[in-house]
Amino acid sequence: DVGGANNWGWEFAAVDPYGNVIFYDEIAEPGADIEQFTPRAKQMMAGLNFRERVIDYENKLAAGLLAKHGIYVTNARKAEKMTSVLALGMYLKLNQRHRFPYWHPRAGEYGSPRLFIGPRCKTLIREITQQRYRELPDGRVLNELDPKIRKDTFDSALYVIRTLPRPSELPTETLDNLLAKPTNKRSLTYWTDVQAAKAETRQN
Repeated sequence: DVGGANNWGWEFAAVDPYGNVIFYDEIAEPGADIEQFTPRAKQMMAGLNFRERVIDYENKLAAGLLAKHGIYVTNARKAEKMTSVLALGMYLKLNQRHRFPYWHPRAGEYGSPRLFIGPRCKTLIREITQQRYRELPDGRVLNELDPKIRKDTFDSALYVIRTLPRPSELPTETLDNLLAKPTNKRSLTYWTDVQAAKAETRQN
């Protein structure tokens, strides 16, 4: 999300084989000179294979300047903003039928969302929690976000969400798949014990 006096919102996200989304890094600060961001951005992107790099379609000048520095982007998909907000909410919703992914400390437990935000994305975490509907002086609430709330990285996250399928269309991760994949020792030990307890119960 292109900035200037307001923050630029660079959000970096990964998608695991089951469609779970992880926002893992960001650049969020103001600046009129694009060159103050490109060295960091290129370093953060080095060696990674990006499925998509998107930018607000209204900022063709910024896209051209990024290309001169070797950062090639395409236009973010155009969509009604509140539809994108709803889709983001669906990814954040805790689903009691969905297990936490194999790379998560709670791997295998039910009640997982489809979207995770890492600790480096401090601005995104703050902006998401601050969003609210616009309220008029007479008390009426409109179906649009409050324009007074900052949403630079939030808008960037919406551009990412627009590239993804609906959460209901994503594959479900099974316990067998979880146990077959590398995970941290805490999760692996826990789910190995679960399998052993089930086997013991069947024998009894």
